[in-house]
Amino acid sequence: MKPPLARTERITVRVAGLAPIDALIARPEHPVGVTVHFVGFGIPMSDWERAKAALFADASNTIVVMCELPGFTRHGAELPVTIRQDLGQGDPLSLAEATWGCLEHAIRQATSRAGGRPASGLAAHDLDQLDGWRFDVMGYSTGCSLAVAVMPTIQTRYRVTRLTLVEPVALLRRSLPHLAVDNVTDLARIVRTIPGNLSDPWARRLLTQRRAGHGIHFSQADFWALVAMLAGDDTRARLDLATRSGAGPGRMAPATNQQNPSPAANHEPSQEEDRFHGTDPSNRPTWPPTDLVYGELSRLTSSVAVTGLDADLAGRGVPGMTCLVPRLGHQLWHSMPAVAALARTLHR
Repeated sequence: MKPPLARTERITVRVAGLAPIDALIARPEHPVGVTVHFVGFGIPMSDWERAKAALFADASNTIVVMCELPGFTRHGAELPVTIRQDLGQGDPLSLAEATWGCLEHAIRQATSRAGGRPASGLAAHDLDQLDGWRFDVMGYSTGCSLAVAVMPTIQTRYRVTRLTLVEPVALLRRSLPHLAVDNVTDLARIVRTIPGNLSDPWARRLLTQRRAGHGIHFSQADFWALVAMLAGDDTRARLDLATRSGAGPGRMAPATNQQNPSPAANHEPSQEEDRFHGTDPSNRPTWPPTDLVYGELSRLTSSVAVTGLDADLAGRGVPGMTCLVPRLGHQLWHSMPAVAALARTLHR
């Protein structure tokens, strides 16, 4: 695995009504668009995350922009009461909108420094006027709930070209004890990421430096409100409602992947046939192509739930692919070889 080439920087953004939020920007040499990434719970803007952002920037040739979740930051400020109340009732929208506001500030800063296109000083709302530029949205874990909830708002400002959901948690409702057991089970499987991370000198060096990176701070009240949201939200229902008006032709039968995972990556994702391929563009839905990614051993994102969501999207004619990451669970995002392999698969 080669170290990524994209340049990265950490910035602090300030949005009215929120405490300062750290953000990361990864820029390839000649970007053709922007990818906004809604991160999962407990993800700091550390050098480890910089490396993953750079891997995706190189693979997609887009400027990758990500930020801490409000209320769960290096700065340690609590969530506004209204957002905490919404989360406690199973509604992610207000946290999603607050996170999107931080990401838009970071986008402005990223695009104004990119050089070439977008031109220096370009406002974020002008980005959709640039011919040929992509605007992709990606979420991991909790970030999937936020990305899906705020997608209608994003689509009023940008022509979203692709949505990628990695290990979405809230595909089915479950009790808090059930969610806690699934989380502990998946967390224990993080040990499966260690051999791959240690096998590469570059990743091993980053891994040993992680303890020196930026941590996050949060209140118990905000934590339990976020957990309640993950137990009570229904991302599958939100996607069903959002894509219902964009029905198109059915999905092609999935291809059977007989190839063994790459020994170097160890967790090379298998890929089903595109859900929507070669059809008349005029028949395509307004909802963007949507990719789904899940770990073979994941308890937080069950294969049954992903299969059901894949069938829902196929029935609505939404293009995209579904990727299975073998031998890993929800913690696949903490395996640098798995992230590198996933970036290649999604953007080849």
